[in-house]
Amino acid sequence: MTPIRSRNLAQLIHDAKAARVRVIVKLVSSEGIGTIAVGVAKAGADVINIAGNSGGTGAAAVTSLKNTGRAAEIGLAEVHQALCVNGLRDKVILRCSGAHQMASDVIKSCLLGADSFEFGTDGSDDAQVRHGEKLQCQMPRWPDDQLGGF
Repeated sequence: MTPIRSRNLAQLIHDAKAARVRVIVKLVSSEGIGTIAVGVAKAGADVINIAGNSGGTGAAAVTSLKNTGRAAEIGLAEVHQALCVNGLRDKVILRCSGAHQMASDVIKSCLLGADSFEFGTDGSDDAQVRHGEKLQCQMPRWPDDQLGGF
């Protein structure tokens, strides 16, 4: 796969926005992810999704899953800080897809700056948090047997 250069990414985001599509850019948690996320936010992405080293989409090679990235929490903290320093934090939704298996995993991600969380391998189940005077969490409707950890 050919890496996307920043001006190409900006053009892709621009084209998607022209088509009125919500733009979600997924970044692997690695060193320097904060700088990359700032560029993605400046290019106009709606959501920045931080992926960790504890899973994958199924589309990646096994060697990439095992030898790439670091814990999503580290990347999440770096991205949140970089976006805040550059005055871009309110411009994007920061999503974390770092193997949330327990309620404590979601709480950690929230405390590190995530607005939205993915559960499961397909990312179809997610919860969003509204930061404000109170911490409010909007959870999708799940069957009662799946809510045991929460």
